[in-house]
Amino acid sequence: MDSISSKTKSIPCPDKQSYCPDNETCCLLSSGQYGCCPLPDAVCCNDNLHCCPNGYTCDVEHSRCQKGFENSYDILCPDHEMSCSDGETCCQLQSGEYGCCPLPNAVCCNEKSICPEETTCCELKDHSYGCCPYRQASCCSDKIHCCQKGYSCDESGSRCIRHLNFIEKQNIKSQRLISLSIVQEQICPDEKTICSLNSACCPNKNEQIISYSCCPYSNGTCCGSNGSFCCPYKYICDEKQLTCQLNKTINIENQLLNKCGSSNFVCQFNQTCCKTSQSTYDQYACCDFPHAVCCDDGQHCCPMGTFCDNKSYGCITS
Repeated sequence: MDSISSKTKSIPCPDKQSYCPDNETCCLLSSGQYGCCPLPDAVCCNDNLHCCPNGYTCDVEHSRCQKGFENSYDILCPDHEMSCSDGETCCQLQSGEYGCCPLPNAVCCNEKSICPEETTCCELKDHSYGCCPYRQASCCSDKIHCCQKGYSCDESGSRCIRHLNFIEKQNIKSQRLISLSIVQEQICPDEKTICSLNSACCPNKNEQIISYSCCPYSNGTCCGSNGSFCCPYKYICDEKQLTCQLNKTINIENQLLNKCGSSNFVCQFNQTCCKTSQSTYDQYACCDFPHAVCCDDGQHCCPMGTFCDNKSYGCITS
């Protein structure tokens, strides 16, 4: 909470010595003095450090604000107006307002850049964005390279240093970022969510007010009530298992898709089929890199020209 010393005096606090602006709320601090919560009619938390919007309750243990008495938690965005569901990330739009990215702890690209799942958005030297082929990666300060989770860039940006104990350090070669091309946009039916023209707007149907997410397939089929999952055009969605099955009535030879082994599972033409470790049957998942190397653990993959590091679950070059 903000100190009241530099604020315009407007509403007196209960001590009759401190004041807060009329669009903020007086809250008692642990020092016994009052501070100003930057929300009108806010709820002061009993830790004497935090506050929540009107209509919310404090969850001090998790440092969150709970909406009403429901079991789900909302994340208040920096504008103190927009809120996103737990498991989502607040991202600022070009309008200055905030929207919700359907991924936890996500990196917000600008609205004209898209990176595949299991990759990370990194800003390039020309202030555009590129895709680092690692999830939750570290973007190097040279704005050319990136390092996988658990590693940091050295001063040159050409090597990644793994943080272990003081004595043991392991170096790997950093990956160059994949440049993005600017894509055109489409506005979803809620007139707020913006997706590229080579994606599809999918509604989140489990909310009273329907919101939208971007499906990465052009003319994709929205799957289930969660708008963050969808299937390629003309393919069948299994809503229970959240998988996409090939429609046997379609001739796949004319489609830009990869058929995985003898199964009915398919991946996009620029993806690689990799067997999973979840079943004794031939089950597959899609790696977002073309001609990729499928790792032995059945859960990870690496770009062409690299090798799987089963110890760090990363990719290394020879």
